[in-house]
Amino acid sequence: AETIAAPNAGPDQASEIVVTATRMSEAASRVPVSLSVYNQQALDARGIRSMEDAAQMTPGVAFAPTGFGAQTELSIRGVRSDVGAATVGVYVDDTPIQAAGLGFGNQNAYPKMFDLERVEVLRGPQGTLFGSSSQGGTIRFITPAPGLQDWTGYARGEVSDTSRGAMNYEIGAAVGGPVVTDKIGIRVSAYYRRDGGYIDRVPFPGATLAKRNSNSADSYVVRGAMTFAPSDEIRATAAILYQNTRQNDTSNIWALISDREKGDFKSGQRIPTIDRDKFFLPSLKIEYNGPGFDVISNTSYFWRRNNPSLDYSDVVTGIFAGLPYIPELPNYEAMANLQNKYDSFTQELRFQSPSDARLRWAFGLYYNHLKQKAGEQIIDENFGDLIQ
Repeated sequence: AETIAAPNAGPDQASEIVVTATRMSEAASRVPVSLSVYNQQALDARGIRSMEDAAQMTPGVAFAPTGFGAQTELSIRGVRSDVGAATVGVYVDDTPIQAAGLGFGNQNAYPKMFDLERVEVLRGPQGTLFGSSSQGGTIRFITPAPGLQDWTGYARGEVSDTSRGAMNYEIGAAVGGPVVTDKIGIRVSAYYRRDGGYIDRVPFPGATLAKRNSNSADSYVVRGAMTFAPSDEIRATAAILYQNTRQNDTSNIWALISDREKGDFKSGQRIPTIDRDKFFLPSLKIEYNGPGFDVISNTSYFWRRNNPSLDYSDVVTGIFAGLPYIPELPNYEAMANLQNKYDSFTQELRFQSPSDARLRWAFGLYYNHLKQKAGEQIIDENFGDLIQ
């Protein structure tokens, strides 16, 4: 296991990070799984703000564009597929949120790296404990539970500059603690981030600037959680997570009109590629610590709407005319609007031994009902001119 703590943490501090990679709480150093763990201090120290940032620092993990505008795909140990079930499981606590390869433009949703207890990256097949879509591995985003004894807070702000690009900035705060000591606790957080762009959109073949630093992005995250512990044996935690992101244009550059050595990046697309993605995740976790066994119930509903709009101008002309650009039609424009809808209900009931038991065992029942729809609408008002 690779435990990644803050730079000023000593060996003993790093080894004390507790994970639930085996569905039981134990030190990361004792987990018999190829594992990388990032706590919140490590995420902040390394400037990790997204799953793409984390992938660059995690062995065996690749995060690459799929070729459809702002769409990307994650793989672990080279296991990937463009169609069918996902090959990497993505979990928020105990809720799977990965997307199947259905239609064009599908991609996973990833929570932003704010107010997280830790991120666990489990390499290798994880189907035994995490079900389907985990052939390559599983990534788990673990959120902090409300405190029942002490109030704690966390805040982060950042301002930075992109060379030959726009400013980046973020602000977020979280606070939690007991409403009734040892009985009721709450935690709330809110976060906003603006990633400034660095690519100028200059519709090809012209030289007129359409938008400077067009590939900016905005992210909004709100979370609330409440824990109720009527006794030492029973604990229930209800949580709601909402995230809304918008990628304002693609980050693909056109080498024909860019100068990499000078850091001058341009896109020749005639229409901006905009990717809107939002999800809503309510969940309820009930834990019972019995005499020699634990019972855990997880109930959740995942609602997501992903609506990318892609520039299809050169795609349509390439298919029907064999050229991405036709001199006779310099203002040719076509757009593809994609609709990806996810509605998923998950119920898990797990019986297991306590984490400190000498003989460890786990038995569970799992049910998931996922309805995923994908659609594509191509809008092309100039198609008649193309086929004349």
